[in-house]
Amino acid sequence: FKGCTALTKATVPTGVEIIGESTFEGCTALASLTLPSSVKTVGDKAFKGCSALVETSLSAIENIGTEAFAGTGLTSAKISATTLGEKSFRDCTELTAITLGSATTIPAEMFAGCTSITTVTIPKSIETIGTSAFDGCSKLATLTLGTGVTTLGDRCSKLADLSLGSGVTTVGDRAFADCGLTALALPDNVTTLGDGAFSNNPNIATLQFGAGLTAISDNAFA
Repeated sequence: FKGCTALTKATVPTGVEIIGESTFEGCTALASLTLPSSVKTVGDKAFKGCSALVETSLSAIENIGTEAFAGTGLTSAKISATTLGEKSFRDCTELTAITLGSATTIPAEMFAGCTSITTVTIPKSIETIGTSAFDGCSKLATLTLGTGVTTLGDRCSKLADLSLGSGVTTVGDRAFADCGLTALALPDNVTTLGDGAFSNNPNIATLQFGAGLTAISDNAFA
């Protein structure tokens, strides 16, 4: 059904387990989508560009492919999948609320360009946040990391309030560059700051280093 721009409603029958690659890609008028609980896998770009799609249930899906829901009109996403593809919700500009389940990784650019997200709480199951996972989320003001996060990729977000979990050991290159941070307290578990990790944060008034810090790379606070 790729490119069927007049399609407004789709009901996937019970028993279907996989929505294949690009199945509904570019169906810009698709506003009503019913997915049965039997659907466990949504393939790459399956619903990419379905800009009229504001709501659907994702709770039974276990595997979400690359760009699977990129550019959709979803306003909220309760994600239970354990396998997540890169850019899977990229440029969902109406997305305001996300709930993550038991996945261990937020892949690269997963929520990049989601300009309406304001607050994100990362559950303790997440261990790695990939490159540019929240890049361009211009309204993201509060990011709270769970205790399981150990690695932060570069350029996560533009935010004012940051709470680093007790599991974080490495803050990647430019992970929080160009943010609006006003204060920063690094917990004892953080050992390494990447190049430009907190560069261009002119509003930081207080800075507290943890006891475990062993390496501060070039331009970390430039």
